[in-house]
Amino acid sequence: MINIHRVKPQLDETSGKVRLRYGEFDKSQVDFLYNFGADDWALKLTGGIARQGEGYIKNISGGDLWYRDTDRLGAHLLWQPSDTLTAEFIYDHSNLEGDPGTVFNTSAGEADNVWSSDTALGGDTFCALLGLTCSPAAGDPSTGSRDVGAINAPQWNELKKDQFTVRLTADVTEDHTVTYVGSLIKSEDDQALDGDGHTDTVYHFRRWGDYEQFTHELRLSRDSGSNLTWQVGVFNAFAEGTNNQHTLVVAPPYSQEFGRTTSDSYSVFGEADLALMDEKLILTAGARYINEKKKLAREAYGDRDDPTSINLGPNAGGSIDSSKTIYRVGARYHFNEDVMAYATRSTGFRSGGLSPRAIDPYYLSQGYDPELLTNHEIGLRTTMLDGSLTFNITAFHMDYEDMQIELAIAADRPPGTQNFVVNAGQATIKGLEMDFNWMVNDWWRLSGNVGTLDSEYDELFVNLYGFGPLGNEYEARDESNLDLRRSPELSYGLSSIMTWDVAGGVVSWRASYSWTDDYEATTTNYPGSGVEETGILDSSLTYDVEKWQLSIYGRNLTDEDSWTHNYVVNAFREDVDGNGALWRFAQRRAPREIGAEVLYRF
Repeated sequence: MINIHRVKPQLDETSGKVRLRYGEFDKSQVDFLYNFGADDWALKLTGGIARQGEGYIKNISGGDLWYRDTDRLGAHLLWQPSDTLTAEFIYDHSNLEGDPGTVFNTSAGEADNVWSSDTALGGDTFCALLGLTCSPAAGDPSTGSRDVGAINAPQWNELKKDQFTVRLTADVTEDHTVTYVGSLIKSEDDQALDGDGHTDTVYHFRRWGDYEQFTHELRLSRDSGSNLTWQVGVFNAFAEGTNNQHTLVVAPPYSQEFGRTTSDSYSVFGEADLALMDEKLILTAGARYINEKKKLAREAYGDRDDPTSINLGPNAGGSIDSSKTIYRVGARYHFNEDVMAYATRSTGFRSGGLSPRAIDPYYLSQGYDPELLTNHEIGLRTTMLDGSLTFNITAFHMDYEDMQIELAIAADRPPGTQNFVVNAGQATIKGLEMDFNWMVNDWWRLSGNVGTLDSEYDELFVNLYGFGPLGNEYEARDESNLDLRRSPELSYGLSSIMTWDVAGGVVSWRASYSWTDDYEATTTNYPGSGVEETGILDSSLTYDVEKWQLSIYGRNLTDEDSWTHNYVVNAFREDVDGNGALWRFAQRRAPREIGAEVLYRF
């Protein structure tokens, strides 16, 4: 888990910084931070503009792809009229415009037969059926290069988000604090994508919608004055959004989908720490009760202007009402100031819901239940060599029940494909993580990490494929022999920072390398759809003198072009209809980039 804590506005301080950055692909960026603080109030303003005038990918029909622009603005007001009361008002705005990540068609002739040769259709492949020229090798782009795309329709990606947050903190006694946090998020998005990545039109869509969420949390805590510290609270969230899609496919030529979702949840929670043995031993226990209600209303048309083409009425959809209690218990023991060991058992809750991108009324109405996780974890945190070396090790064992499985299968109505979630599995994931941070000497710091995963399905009984190319519906089967997707067995990283005093300033050279093992990217483990092992090398050289900082940097210096995502659309069961899918597509990693940066502090 990653927790991000922002630095609050500083009282009695006026300061700031401005950063300018320029890099390859006509990238330019300006960021600023300004803090003004009086005796009892302070204001922090942040913002930035990022532009990328050239895309990473050249389009086979002209121009380039994958450019984007981002604007952001934030204001954080802190008011502290007394030592016992603090009020914060936060506003964040962001606006993203540009080209979505380029889709590469990776369908490959006989390797991706849409129909096997023993069917009535005589072994036509999808590429041949549509008169397309596809890659001769499975998994390679149809253009022959991961630097060249084949997009034949306008693309855009727009996302606008505004968030308002209020945080009030009051010390009601010397040891007790009441905290209220309220937030409103509003967003709008609009995306158009050539989803087949081919110069012929196979699957294009425009997807747009809006989203609004209100949250409230009230906490009472005790963090001093006793060997027992605790907090209790209540939380509520209400959200609603619309999701719409227009799809242009080969046959039928057009479909329109409209949906609206609502979600209302509340929870009550509490957690306590008990310090024993002169605070060497800390016992922890906590629990949270969660109730969620969700609704989905959906309608879809093959052609909105043709009433006979309606494939979903205006009342399609469903609702769910689920409740769960999760908990955490644990203990940590401080042998001394430098060595601490801990053990925990905790349960987790992944919300249930409905599938707005399904098209079959059955999948739209049934929804899916929460996914439950039980995690056992033990760890050791150490500081050695007079504080110059920290070393941590963690072992974990996670058991998943009612595992939520994301499926992408054929639909018997426009647009011919659908995505939805079912509860179909149980799984076990075990792993070991280690990290260190070592100040080797006065000028060299070395840090690194390594992680291993051993993951497997204990149960997976599900129809992963829907139905085949001739309409024959497949049966649910035991699929527990498959590998879990996005579960690399090994990953590691190493970072080095060297510093030298030069001409009244400090020169720093940072180099880092991260490596991730290959892993499956699709639930069905479709042949050739995995993500290959990848190593990324980054480096920067910085000169810091007085109020100035000058840097040059390089990202992905070895120009790794591995896929970051790999998709298969409507795969077929090989032992029934032969290996195949409607088509395959992938997205690549951003290429090497060299740039420079100037930072001024005041």
